Amino acid sequence: MSSPPSSSLGPCLVIGGCGFLGHHIVRELLADPTCTSVAVMSRSPFKNRYDGVTYFIGDIKSVDHVNSVVSQIKPNVIFNTASPHAYIDHEQAPDYFLVNLDGNKNLLAAAAAVGTVKAFVYTSSGPIIAGSGGAYDHADETYPTLAVIRKGDPYHLAKALGEQLVLDANRQNGIRTACVRPTALYGEGDEQMIIPTLNVLRSGQTNIWMGYNDIEMDVVYVGHVARVELLAAHGLLAGINDPAASKVDGEAFNVTDDQPSPPWSFFRLFWIAAGDKTPMSSVWMFPPWLVMFMANSAEFITWSTSWGRLRPKLLKKERMEFVLCTRTYSIKKARERLGFKPWFNQPWKSQEEAVKGSVELYLNQVNGGRLLTVKDSDWPEHPFRLIFNTGAKSSPKIPKNHFCVKNAKLMALTHNTIFRALNAIYTQALHVTAGTQEAVDMLTYCTIVFDFIHHHHNFEETMYFPEIEKAAGVPGLMDSNIDEHRKLDEGLERFRKFSETTPKDHYSGEKLRGILDSFAGVFEAHMHAEITAILNLHDKIESETLRKIHEAMFDASEHHSDIFKYVSF
Repeated sequence: MSSPPSSSLGPCLVIGGCGFLGHHIVRELLADPTCTSVAVMSRSPFKNRYDGVTYFIGDIKSVDHVNSVVSQIKPNVIFNTASPHAYIDHEQAPDYFLVNLDGNKNLLAAAAAVGTVKAFVYTSSGPIIAGSGGAYDHADETYPTLAVIRKGDPYHLAKALGEQLVLDANRQNGIRTACVRPTALYGEGDEQMIIPTLNVLRSGQTNIWMGYNDIEMDVVYVGHVARVELLAAHGLLAGINDPAASKVDGEAFNVTDDQPSPPWSFFRLFWIAAGDKTPMSSVWMFPPWLVMFMANSAEFITWSTSWGRLRPKLLKKERMEFVLCTRTYSIKKARERLGFKPWFNQPWKSQEEAVKGSVELYLNQVNGGRLLTVKDSDWPEHPFRLIFNTGAKSSPKIPKNHFCVKNAKLMALTHNTIFRALNAIYTQALHVTAGTQEAVDMLTYCTIVFDFIHHHHNFEETMYFPEIEKAAGVPGLMDSNIDEHRKLDEGLERFRKFSETTPKDHYSGEKLRGILDSFAGVFEAHMHAEITAILNLHDKIESETLRKIHEAMFDASEHHSDIFKYVSF
């Protein structure tokens, strides 16, 4: 296999390319004319997918998975974005080190073995320089990291050790390495920042602030990080043959919006975009000493009562330090050596626009585009978008007294019941621990939900659709709906198999989420389209005839239901 020109990215492999940052890097690569192909390795490659990209299921903790994918792709550049979320429970903290240390070792070894890899870019983290309680202003990359002092919260310690490992590997086996250090990310597809921030609005607590909002913090739009990752890769490749090129190999680069702001002033942008009108005059500010006392108390109580397994849901010490201590970063190095310019060639022109756009996208996905209010339901509304409007009122052709209007509304309620059940599973999946009674309960609930979906589709195909076609005198009228059912068969069968055959000790919330992601888009599109198909019956079937067909199916399905099995549903 011939090597690409030194200025070309060539074939690229993105580890974690279906994740928040990862899929933005994939999008950047697809727009880069020097990138000849893009492949992704992910533990759950079922969401945030793009046409023209090759996807592999794989875990970087597995030597076999890594070797298999790298040997097949033979990449010129590897981007490693894989990492567990920050601030997870103590019992899951070892994953930080397995992913960021063992994972990088596996990737670098596979890269050396395949012989084609010239550049390796690792996603580190800005706060790897933050000790407990530490504050700093416009810190540059020369600050000592937690890898030096060997202590700190597990997430950032693992990131610091992973960065050190990658930079130490620079110029070994013909591979040049660099690390990118983003601070707190936000943007399209974000869940770690936007969900808890908007949950504060949902719970009516936007008037309660931790600290006096008198410090500054740095955040970064995800598009900026993706851009810097590619700029770093180009810089690594340029340095191979051009002695005059800026030094990128063996270096780490901070990346922020270069727009420090008080933390609550920034979070308030999310709330305002989502409909909050809380006046500043009604805000209560808790003094920092009290906040840290509450956080340390919550950490100790949760740790002691869970036998060292869990952490508080809200008052996590590191998160409180994030809003109480000034922590900003210099991006001078990224500007000078990589040519990074905040907001250049991005979909948004400013931080405010990016926040607003991200919130609007999130609300469209989980809330039908509606603004949030304190009275909004606490039911999860992601990843399956609920049906908020059948469209009957907006169509002048549909007689308002035709039963198709009521039929569409009743069917939408049924579909939303299914969506809410699946969304609840998706939301709770990662909070269930393998080997516990909770795992048994979750698997049982999944089985019940599958049965509900299966019988709903069965009654449609054997009673509802045939009777509609018979009454309309149009054979095949509902075939498109049946075809959409067939497109769901594979995903639903995986859901059934997981629910019915998985032992509690082998339960995996990530696998369960991956299965739901695999058919979420097709299922959602079908359920929405079926409502339109029902409304379109207004000029094909008499209103009374459609009412009788609906009632017959409803009665039959009701008689089939096992009330004791479905009581939890």
